[in-house]
Amino acid sequence: MTRAVCPDTSNPLLLGVRQRFAILCFLSMMAVVCQAGGGTLTLEPVEAVKLSAHFKVLEDPGQQLTEAEVSTPAFDAQFKPVADPRSGLQLGNNTSAYWLKLEVFNPEAGTLIRVLEIDNPLLPEVQMHQLDAQGHWESVYTGHGKPYSSGPYGHRNFIFPLRFAGETKTTIYFRLRGFTTNSLLTTLWDESAFDAHERQDYATQAALFGFAVAVALVQLALYLATREALFGLYGACIVGAGATLADRFELPRATMTWNGTEWGSHAYIALLALFMALVASLVQKLFLTSSQYPWLSRSFKGYAVFFAVFPLMLLWPALASGVLPWMLGLFNVLMLSTALYLANRKVPDIHHLVAAYGVLFFGLLVVIFDTLGLLGRSTSVDTHLLLGYAVSTLLMGYTIACRVAELNLEKHKAQAALTSMQNEAIEKLRTSEMTLEAMVSRRTQELQQAATKLESLSAVDGLTGVANRRRFDQMLQIELRRAARAKRALSLAIIDVDWFKPFNDRYGHQAGDECLRQLARVFEAGIMRSGDLIARYGGEEFVLIAPDTDASGIVSIANYLCQEVFGLAIAHDGSPYGRVSVSIGVATAYPNLESTAGALLLQADNALYAAKQQGRHRVSASSTQASI
Repeated sequence: MTRAVCPDTSNPLLLGVRQRFAILCFLSMMAVVCQAGGGTLTLEPVEAVKLSAHFKVLEDPGQQLTEAEVSTPAFDAQFKPVADPRSGLQLGNNTSAYWLKLEVFNPEAGTLIRVLEIDNPLLPEVQMHQLDAQGHWESVYTGHGKPYSSGPYGHRNFIFPLRFAGETKTTIYFRLRGFTTNSLLTTLWDESAFDAHERQDYATQAALFGFAVAVALVQLALYLATREALFGLYGACIVGAGATLADRFELPRATMTWNGTEWGSHAYIALLALFMALVASLVQKLFLTSSQYPWLSRSFKGYAVFFAVFPLMLLWPALASGVLPWMLGLFNVLMLSTALYLANRKVPDIHHLVAAYGVLFFGLLVVIFDTLGLLGRSTSVDTHLLLGYAVSTLLMGYTIACRVAELNLEKHKAQAALTSMQNEAIEKLRTSEMTLEAMVSRRTQELQQAATKLESLSAVDGLTGVANRRRFDQMLQIELRRAARAKRALSLAIIDVDWFKPFNDRYGHQAGDECLRQLARVFEAGIMRSGDLIARYGGEEFVLIAPDTDASGIVSIANYLCQEVFGLAIAHDGSPYGRVSVSIGVATAYPNLESTAGALLLQADNALYAAKQQGRHRVSASSTQASI
């Protein structure tokens, strides 16, 4: 039998035109097959799965279909797989509703729990429908602008905890209706992986929003100190951007009661427009004077007015959602063109503005492309927004500081030139000198007052408000020397909260802190003399210094405090008494000039130990009452 000889194809240059064409067609078909979506998802032990490749989509232009209708065989054939799963789900920029069908198979014998996340908090309407074992629909109705409690899980995105029965195929339907944002990033998370993802998300929000609040407060302080309008305007820009992002991150719905009207889903557009009005006003005031750049100044003023009144266009939501992205795009083009023009004119500090707005421009481009459905959702756009917001906030703050310094420098130069031409230059100089001396004097007094206040605060325990350990040590030495000179008694009590660690373990550290604050108020109220001092000694221990008080007197005071604490009836399941109690050890001494505070403390501490050994919730007095 003869063997066919195949041509050597190891060198691609030897391939014929037909063969190369066939290979290209094959690769193209493979690419299409790889991109096709809509298949059943088989659950596997992985942290997260992108769902775009497993959804099937049905457009409902009339918004009339129900879950019962779309689940029938007649509509099942109309569901289409996602065209390009790698770019996420892309909804049309229209008023249609969209039904998503997800089929999930659990190959395990037991029930599996997964968390489905729709990373698009601006969707005004989101529904989830699933048939239970009895054939009844389990449905969830939520959306942006609706009550926060309408969602099955409190989160800025739409979160749906799902249970999948073992060895069973489950079909879930989602009904979505968009308004301005058209792309979706959908993920099916393992429970533990979602918890870690959620913690990281909240930590990022807290850090960046906290940073923005700090910068805004700094701008407010600068404005109040200098009365420079630029600082106030920039602070308003930071607040406007923060409010816009807060609405995108669902913070208003999470913290305030909302009646669930459709206007809640439009707040993001209104806040974004007002923020852009503030940005246009800031840039115009910062760089574009009417005398130097009249046309640019008018353009930015016009944009500021347009964005300020744009929220009125929300009376026609479809028109507003279509106009805003294009106006934002045109404004960004104008902004960058103006920055480059001013940079060419060598305007001071304009390069700082280019850097600051360049970062923000990138974040806004992400929002615009996402709004128009031109951006594939492989990652969350919120990451770009937050980073752009934080970095541009820092850069813009530096830009404004430099610009204000430059303007102030020019102003001072002009004032100096004018002063040199005036006959009253010497008198003005003397007046300025006197004013400066007064300011220095006033500032010195303020610093002294601040130093006094700081010293006072350094002696107070931050949690309970009573004296701290440092103050106690100082006063004990003072009272010890005073008692030695006057040859009078000095008493000391150490107060310890019984079983406080089990209290913290059972009720939490916040409850423990509140308990200590209540006890501190009781101790302060129980001190009748101005010379006595109650202080927090550390942890759950307090100390009482009672000058000129003998043994019977300190025992009476201690018994009174012990009963007052018990009378608070603060619940404590870890205590045999069922409530919070204290043990108190007291000691009395008649010190001399060579006495030490440590000896008196040791006596009181031994008495406290005896009180604990005797069952706690009691007062124990030291047997030593002589000189120490």
